[in-house]
Parts: sequence; structure tokens; C-alpha cells
Amino acid sequence: MNKHFLPPLVLSLIATSIVGCGDSSSDDGEQPITTSISGKAIDGYIEGATVFLDLNNNGVEDDGEPSAITDSSGGYELALSDFQQQCLEAVPIKVMVPEGAVDLDTGVVEEPYMMTIAPNSATDNGFDNVHITPLTSTAWQGMYSLLAVEHDYSKYNCEQILENQELLEQIRVVYDQALFDMSEAYNLSKEQIFSDYIASNDPEAHALAVKMVEGLQRSFRETTELLAKGNDVWMYQYIYTAGSPEYSWYVDRGFDWILDYGMNNSTSTGEVQGREGFIDDFSVSQTEWKRSVVFSNLAEGESEGIFLKEGTYLRTETDEQGTDSLTCELLVNIEDEWESTNRDFFRYERSTQPSIVNSEEDCKFEQFDNALVVREFVARDQNDQMMSMEYQIDTTGLSSLMQYDITEHTLIMSEIDSWNIAWSQQDSFAPMPVWMQKSLVEYADGKTITTTRDLNGYQKRRVQYPDGTYIDECPDYVVTPPEVPSFSQEACELI
Repeated sequence: MNKHFLPPLVLSLIATSIVGCGDSSSDDGEQPITTSISGKAIDGYIEGATVFLDLNNNGVEDDGEPSAITDSSGGYELALSDFQQQCLEAVPIKVMVPEGAVDLDTGVVEEPYMMTIAPNSATDNGFDNVHITPLTSTAWQGMYSLLAVEHDYSKYNCEQILENQELLEQIRVVYDQALFDMSEAYNLSKEQIFSDYIASNDPEAHALAVKMVEGLQRSFRETTELLAKGNDVWMYQYIYTAGSPEYSWYVDRGFDWILDYGMNNSTSTGEVQGREGFIDDFSVSQTEWKRSVVFSNLAEGESEGIFLKEGTYLRTETDEQGTDSLTCELLVNIEDEWESTNRDFFRYERSTQPSIVNSEEDCKFEQFDNALVVREFVARDQNDQMMSMEYQIDTTGLSSLMQYDITEHTLIMSEIDSWNIAWSQQDSFAPMPVWMQKSLVEYADGKTITTTRDLNGYQKRRVQYPDGTYIDECPDYVVTPPEVPSFSQEACELI
């Protein structure tokens, strides 16, 4: 059996400078020191950086928080009280790399940046191996995005989190999910994510780390500017794409970096998400897509939110001759609140025909007219079963959901649930969508097994092992769903 380990040539460069609003009441005063944790701050080994346990969860070092300055080999040690040791499962450890610090690879640091290691990392990997690197920062950003959106994580300090058993459990669940997602994306084991890649003599990862600092510095600078303008930034991530088959589409288009971002302004109900592509020196960029919406909660006063979102979708489209055009479409979207541990979720979106625009400023939301709808998107998650599909007016036509006003969320969800959306049902719909995908997640002997199929039948099964590595298997023979075939790696070689 061949397990794949993707060489860590392409890793997300993360903005870990998100500033929360927890107070500093987590300072535990005169409690005696009972233990310590140690490790290294690594891009190359970094001397003169400040490592601190962020007790009040606000992204900056404050009085009373355990801290240390890294030595000439990047090493640090934090002395902790019993209470502070408990906080290792609640709040992150951060490394502020200031201007004037020394990177043993590249010399004096000329622009500051931040790195992070997530809660639970120290207790999972040993108190003397808490290495903080771009890899751990990548895992943290995936975790932070989920916690910030779903649980207002940045509003709580360590003491408040420890008193909130539900949130503490969510941190653990999301931590495991973030590691799973990162392992799946890059086929890295958990040990690789938390390793000292210099000591383990991994020259590819070492060379990449030098490159990654460019994205970290830009993330730190730009996120700080956005926060100062009153934005709540819940995702701001530079991804170095060059050399990775995962991002070959962008590399083929000449982009060595992409920026994924998501934010809303604290004084409005607006939300912006998007992706931009950049050439190597960041001198040229292109909007890949940008989704701008305003939203309202249709379930005010209820325990679960039902959100109506109205806005625009801007994207770059490339024709058969390779010519790029900027297009704009209007959209309306209804969805309920997504929770990582109880994924009983639906989303339904309508959008208009894209029109070519000269600039982003020309893409503005106007009164939405259902008569102009040309596309519908439907997603329905039922914990370990996921389904998504799309309808287009110029192919098979639009769905029966068009009979309802977009605000009639109960009727829309009931109609979706009356379809053959379950894994155990046949993949027949009236009308048939343009495309459809169903996924089933199962757990056995510590492995996570994800099977997918579409309108053409079963595509693959991914078996993820406890160490984060995975294998892909393909169907051994053709069956009609919901009948399930056997799968093997050998079958993939025949495709």
C-alpha cells in the first residue's frame, strides 16, 4: 500500500495578527511556577523574536503574560503556573518577529511578521518540542477561521474559555479538523506539521520557509491596516502556489501567489470574501473572484440564525482564446447557521446572467428580479452526508425552488429535503441538475473514509490515516447508485 507524502513545496502563508477583544483578566497574579514549555521559532532559526502565551487572546503581548526572547538558535522557554498550563488548551502561543530580529538564514529582519501555534499543540506534541513555524501558522489559521465565525472566539480570554466547557470542547474539535484539512490538502503527517524541519534535514521545506516570509510580512502589514479601519478580519491568507500541483491552474496563468480573504466591517452588515492572484514580486494582481453581500437575520430572537444575503459576484473569466474578462452577476442567498460539530445545514442561492464590466466599481447590486435568474446553487449537509448541485436555465432549466420567495426558508428547506439528497437514495431528480455531488464520511479503526459520487457515478474514495496521510482508491467496477462498489488503488491505475 503506497501512502503519499506531498513534498511541502506549497504552504499557506497566514495572517496571524488578528486582534481580538478579550480583556486581560486572565492574569493569574502570584501563582507559583510549576512547569515550562520550550521549542524554537523557525523560518530559519530566528533570534530576537518574542514568544508569548496570549492569555487574553488579543493577539499582542500584555503585562503578566508568560514570554521569552528567542536565543541565537531560535530557542525559547516559557515558565508557567498551573493555571497558565491549563491555558495551553484554550489560547494560542504567538511569536512576534520584529524588525531587527535575526533570521539565521537571511540575516536581519527588515519587516515584522507574526507566527502562531494553536491551542492543544503543546499538550499533544510534548512540552519540549513546541516549535512555531509557518506550518503551525497554517494550521492555526484554518482553526481560527472556524472559531471566529462560529463561536466569536476572539471575544474570550483564557479564564472565560476554561469556564466554558462547550467552547473548550469546540476548540479541540476544530483543532483536529484543521489538522485533518491541512493534512488532506498537503498530505503532511501531523509530525511534519509540528516538526523542526531544519533539524530533520528537509531542504525543500527549509528553502520554502525563506520564501514564505514574504507572504507572512504582507499578511501582517495588510491585516493590521484593515483592523485599524474597523474591519473584522476572519480570513487573510497568502498561499504560495509556485511548484504545487494543487495550484497548477494558477501557476499556468502566471500567478505564484494567491490571497484568500474574508472580512466584515464592525459598523455594518456587509461581508466580503474573495481571492486574488499575484505574480512572484506582487507587482501585478488579478481578481479571481470577489463576493460582496449585505445580510440580515430572518430568525431574530431564535436560537439559530437564518441569513438572507444580497450582493454581487465579481470574477475573471477566460475564453477559449485565452482572453480574460471581468464579469459581474447579482445574487441572493438564503442559508442557516453552519456549525462544525452539528452540520445540519442548507444553502440556496440564485444568481443572474454575468455581464462584462470594466472595473470592480461597475459591479453594483440593484433590485433583484427573479425573472433574470439563470443559475441556482443548492447545498445540503446532514452531518456525515453532504450534497451539492447546480441548475442552469439554458440547459435543463431551473428547479422547483423557484416557486418560493427567497425569504421562505422553511418551505425551501422542506422542498430540498423532499428530493433524493440522501446517500442511500438514487441520484435522480426532476429536473436533473447540471452537476451534482454527494459525499459520505465514515470512521473505522481511527481512519476517516470519504466516498464521493456525481451524476456519472462513483469517483473515488479517500482513506485518511490517524497520522494525516491518505491514499486514494477508485471503484473496481461500475454500479448504479446507491449500490456501492468495492474500491482499490489498483483500479486508479487503470483510469
